[in-house]
Amino acid sequence: MYLTTLDWVLLFPIGALAVIGLFKGLSGWLGTLAGGAAAAAASYLLLGPCQSAAAACPWVSGPFVRVAAGVLDFLAALIAFGLVRRLTVRFLSFLLPQPLNALVGLAGGLLLAAGGLMLLAATAVFEGGTGPLADGFLASRSHLVNLAAKVLDSRLEGAAR
Repeated sequence: MYLTTLDWVLLFPIGALAVIGLFKGLSGWLGTLAGGAAAAAASYLLLGPCQSAAAACPWVSGPFVRVAAGVLDFLAALIAFGLVRRLTVRFLSFLLPQPLNALVGLAGGLLLAAGGLMLLAATAVFEGGTGPLADGFLASRSHLVNLAAKVLDSRLEGAAR
């Protein structure tokens, strides 16, 4: 089986996610997820107080109140992300020894890339050649997407039985 140009384009993010996962480790992946959740929660919960704090500033007026509130909210979310990510990474790094942490992170990066490839394959399986990402374009030009589509199709047939 030879690889087409599209296959090489698809292999680049797969390899990049694997290398990132190897360097970040499981603790880095989970720390980023936990930090992102904390940043979203902090942004949601602190938007009202940030707007009232920006409105109370004497040197901010008019349409700049919303901009100042957005900047304050972004800074609060950034601080929450950094703190929660750092605590999660430190805690999980303490629990997992380094070679295991890196190898599980590598597997996590490959699973993330495989999930993205399965999403591309799902467009080829479910649209049946009608959309721009279906059989007419992606599945006919990429061996990787065809392989993932066959795996996904066989899983769907097994689940239907």
